[in-house]
Amino acid sequence: MITSLRCIRNDEGPRISIVTPSYNQAPYIGWTVRSVLTQRYPNLEYIIMDGGSSDGTQDVLLPYRSQFAHYESAKDKGQADAVQRGFEKCTGQIMAYLNSDDMLAPDALQFVADSSASTGSRCDLQPSLHGE
Repeated sequence: MITSLRCIRNDEGPRISIVTPSYNQAPYIGWTVRSVLTQRYPNLEYIIMDGGSSDGTQDVLLPYRSQFAHYESAKDKGQADAVQRGFEKCTGQIMAYLNSDDMLAPDALQFVADSSASTGSRCDLQPSLHGE
């Protein structure tokens, strides 16, 4: 579920930056990453901020590392710190964070991009991707 999102319209189509903060989420993070990478959205910037996991999270992420715009695994000050530091690395017109035990619905990123294009130059979106 996308829990925070802001967007700015771009005539070339918006770059969407997603930050996933994680700490010891090995059983879940693979599902999260696959839900983002299988979006097939052409202008995606995906950033993983791991808090120095010791439960096998690194092994789960290894096959995907070349697809991340940025990957970091180091002790942090918690989830909010990881998200903030991830956002500082974002270059997208639309920025969101996705927790490491959540998943995006199919075509969610295209839906967000289409919605931002139809609402004007600046918008705030908080779509419910779980049918809520």
